[in-house]
Amino acid sequence: ACHPGNAINSDLTRNSYLYRFFVTIARPFSKSLQQAAATPIFCSIMKSVLNAPAIYYNNCYEDSPSSFVYNTRLTQDLWIQTQTMIELAFKRQSLIV
Repeated sequence: ACHPGNAINSDLTRNSYLYRFFVTIARPFSKSLQQAAATPIFCSIMKSVLNAPAIYYNNCYEDSPSSFVYNTRLTQDLWIQTQTMIELAFKRQSLIV
């Protein structure tokens, strides 16, 4: 797993005015799109990373994940919420098309 960064200004947030406001405020402290892409690209091309199972990377370095990842109930709740949000997005998309 890898962490691209927080409050990154991209088109992914173009429909959320609240998030865009937050990103604007946080811009001096956040990464650029190029900086945010560095760790995922690093993890996808480095042979040492490709063969290493279950390691977390942040800023192109091996790191310890948040303690929340070890909370089974939270991870299950997150999975369920993610599925629900994806289902809603697909339903909305099918109504638009």
